Amino acid sequence: MHFLGFLFLHLLNQVSAFSNITVKESIGGLITDPWVLDDRKRIDAETVDQVTPIIIVTTTAATYDLSLACLKGNLTFSQNSITPHLLVCNFTGHTDIPLSISFDTDISEVATLLPPFWMYLSPGSVDMTLNFTICLHRMGSVYLKVWMREAKPGGREGVLFSFDPSNDTSVKQYTSWLVNGSRVYEAGGGAAMGLHLKILRSRGIMETIFRAIVAVMVCALTLVMGCELDVMLIWKHFKKPVAPIIGFICQYGLMPLIAFGVAMVVPIKSEFGFGLLTTGCCPGGGGSNIWTLLLHGDLNLSMTMTFISSITALEASEDDIKLACSYVAWAEAVISR
Repeated sequence: MHFLGFLFLHLLNQVSAFSNITVKESIGGLITDPWVLDDRKRIDAETVDQVTPIIIVTTTAATYDLSLACLKGNLTFSQNSITPHLLVCNFTGHTDIPLSISFDTDISEVATLLPPFWMYLSPGSVDMTLNFTICLHRMGSVYLKVWMREAKPGGREGVLFSFDPSNDTSVKQYTSWLVNGSRVYEAGGGAAMGLHLKILRSRGIMETIFRAIVAVMVCALTLVMGCELDVMLIWKHFKKPVAPIIGFICQYGLMPLIAFGVAMVVPIKSEFGFGLLTTGCCPGGGGSNIWTLLLHGDLNLSMTMTFISSITALEASEDDIKLACSYVAWAEAVISR
């Protein structure tokens, strides 16, 4: 344990170079690379409690103390943007040794810098404005990361050098200024600090029109379904509730079990898995009622089952989620032993 603790503190005090590993997301946006996961957790832990309009991330060691500050509102982007986005940040601090500072995103499939770049810092105070040109590719979550490594003296300060990991000349130019050279780059390592960028789906006038049309259609269909109901037939289904009981068992027994199994087997994020489980535990009925009406089925039975499912959801959905969460907690406790 003492050795692991020493190793962890040692790694935290190390600054690292550009990542030489290409990281991709798996099904459901799952990240499996341990370096990327550790970096993201560390960055989120530093910024999650910051409620001010400006997000500030820092990295501190015996020979330097540097910070990167950006407006929180500028870290969220809209997916429909065709032109690259400009992100302006302030880079401040102090260093006692020459440093090579490199910038890039961790998942290039979501967003990339145009281009990834690095710069040389001489010993002394640091106070500059950095302009990041970000090209968005799809919705998702990506982290703008800053890597640092001790550099050789005599570099050109204030010049931004583009970096292309597939170009040997670019890699050689970058590693030639590093203390220990290419060994540092090949060893990889975690980022010194970073910012969480979000690319969200845009909401325009077409979405507003679509929502209005859907709302009108739902109201009209609900009115039509209400006109088709027969109170006596509904009461008949309540007196012999064979079909409603089968529907209840499927809704709160079979569906949550299937959703839980899929969430445990398929490699997706835990947040997505919980959302899938919640969906499986929640009552439905809207779509089934509409299809029953359109296909001339037993609308009275469908509405009765929807009513029972919605009322019992107040207790059944909560119990299903509690049972699933209890099982996950128990399984994690067994594995950790």
